[in-house]
Amino acid sequence: MPRTRSRRIGNLGVVSALESRKLLAAVNVTSTPGPRGATNLVFEGSAANDWVQILTDPATRQVIVSDRTDGLASGYGTTFRLNGGAEVSQLFFSKLGNLSFKLGAGDDAVTIRDTSAGDVTIQDGVAASEGGYYAIQNEGRNVKLGNIQAHFERGGATLVLNRSQGSMSVGQVAVTGSSEVRDVRLLVADGSGSGRMTIQGLVSLDLPENAIGSSQLRFASNSSGMKLLNGIRHTGGAGSDEFHTSGILKIRGDVQITTHDGGDSVAMGGVDINGEVRIDTGAGADGVGFFHAVGQDPEAISRFRKDVTITTGSENDAVLIRQVAFAQALTIDTGTSEFTEFEITNWVTLIDMEVRGTTRISSSQRMNVYMVAEEKSEVRFGGPAEFVLGSGQLDIESANANIYFDDTHRFEGVDSQILVNYSGNVIADPAKRTLVNAVLWAP
Repeated sequence: MPRTRSRRIGNLGVVSALESRKLLAAVNVTSTPGPRGATNLVFEGSAANDWVQILTDPATRQVIVSDRTDGLASGYGTTFRLNGGAEVSQLFFSKLGNLSFKLGAGDDAVTIRDTSAGDVTIQDGVAASEGGYYAIQNEGRNVKLGNIQAHFERGGATLVLNRSQGSMSVGQVAVTGSSEVRDVRLLVADGSGSGRMTIQGLVSLDLPENAIGSSQLRFASNSSGMKLLNGIRHTGGAGSDEFHTSGILKIRGDVQITTHDGGDSVAMGGVDINGEVRIDTGAGADGVGFFHAVGQDPEAISRFRKDVTITTGSENDAVLIRQVAFAQALTIDTGTSEFTEFEITNWVTLIDMEVRGTTRISSSQRMNVYMVAEEKSEVRFGGPAEFVLGSGQLDIESANANIYFDDTHRFEGVDSQILVNYSGNVIADPAKRTLVNAVLWAP
């Protein structure tokens, strides 16, 4: 193994120089004084694959910059030049301020572990064949970071926020891509260790409408719950886009998901959302699902406390809602579909749910609306409910539980007569029911 020697450069950190090693092109690092004794760093990459690891030594509390996964083991060949100095294998700092990464060509990777910092800015993606991986994680220390902003021009890129042990707090998280980006992923995970993930500002992942690539925004949380003190915006392009949540996720602001063309998937489990929710999946065969927190207490239903609007656009779509409570209005429009005379291709399935405000479910073409109350729960429409179908049918079924229409309820067929099928314990006042080009069948 090569030996190293270290020296301090003013108040901008300590470098550890290699005495003997075959070196690749170095990552240039520029340091400037930051607030309260911190050091701001700008990383500019080489033409090779750059690997940057930033971590805080638990014993010395020093921040170590290297290409090494634990700061001590053998590295991957990346070296550093601090402020135009000699090529070195490690840098040492007492405290970090703002961080900026412009790593350029190659398949680049950055990990910031157990380390607090100011704002983090990322620019990557030179060639379509390249990929970038950026991770911010903690495995034992409480960490706090400012705003995180990342832009990817081409290729594929992943940004991960992963809390394992201890609390993690970050400001705004904003990820963007150009029309040429291949795929962009933003993954936010809250592990099972003590502590909590808290995001202070808006979480956004935005691609242009004409972007050829795909996007993926995922949240995964343990039973203690992740907190988003603002909202979420996810804008996809022409590729296949995904928005998924699992575990317990509390969101204080609005959620706006616009995925444009392509076959898209939206799934929300275990959410508690105080703001409005608007989902528009555009053209393509899309799926939207709301459900309780999988793997958690079945009573931990998802809650939407303001209006929810779901629009799935043209082609064959499916909407599934199970064990969910809507405090205000629910609007679902599945748009047009491609169908044969005997095939129903737009599906809306409602299982064990409650809407306290108004409900409107519509499709300009054939659709099947299937609602069922299972043994330990019920389906309840507390406000006015309206179902408007181009053609198709509604199946309203229950076994041991009840389905309630507390207010007015209207069933309408637009292009042809529709069938409304009552089966089981459907509790509704016939005087509040309106049938327009619709036939009620109740055995």
